Amino acid sequence: MYDLAYYNPRMSGNVYRGTRKCGKTNCKCANSSKHQHSFWRLEYRVKHNGRWQKKREYVAKSKVKAFRQRIRRAKQKDRQRRQQVAQFMHQASEVIDEDGYAEVAQLRQLLFLSQQKLEPVALRQCTQLLKCLVKLIVKISL
Repeated sequence: MYDLAYYNPRMSGNVYRGTRKCGKTNCKCANSSKHQHSFWRLEYRVKHNGRWQKKREYVAKSKVKAFRQRIRRAKQKDRQRRQQVAQFMHQASEVIDEDGYAEVAQLRQLLFLSQQKLEPVALRQCTQLLKCLVKLIVKISL
């Protein structure tokens, strides 16, 4: 999930429940740890000046369920993107590495796949995908 942390850090985090003392002297929580007040918090990481920093935000209790669903969907979409790119790279490497003549139909199919919404997530995936596409184009032109 580290790729998601680069382009949408809040959606790469987690929402959890915690407890704390409120600070009032007359409250039950001042004397016992049993009666502490609950809260909901979003915790995520952000890269700042080359280092990862932990960020925390409070979340209203009424918004916790919706926020968790958004996070789950974003993480699932991130996994699907990564799988699409990996699948394309695998298929392209099979075509490129062949010693014999590559079939035009296979190359056209790969180029068609690359024109669809193939969104590389990490910088490493971007560079690998670009190298792969350049090799495919060179193979087609030969």
